[in-house]
Amino acid sequence: MRHEGLPVSQASAAFGLSRPAYYQAQFAFLREGLPGLTPKKRGRRGGHKLTEEVVEFVVQEQIKESYIGASELAARVAGRFGVKVHPRSVERALVRLKKIPV
Repeated sequence: MRHEGLPVSQASAAFGLSRPAYYQAQFAFLREGLPGLTPKKRGRRGGHKLTEEVVEFVVQEQIKESYIGASELAARVAGRFGVKVHPRSVERALVRLKKIPV
């Protein structure tokens, strides 16, 4: 569009884009460069149910009983906080904690 001097409507139509899609792509490119045009993961980032308070509870429960599994920890979180979490989320949270230098 810039080099050929075409209107945005013609340039976007030539590539099968709507004008709003063209402007969104242009904004993403100007903001982030070429990586801005690649698809991003959608949805929430991180465990929104596993707040600091919940993770601290999980850690304390695991300290009390080192043999306890993720399924039991998830059940205890549900009983204590009323939040249903997947056992795999509990495992990932514990792994993340071990990677953080103290």
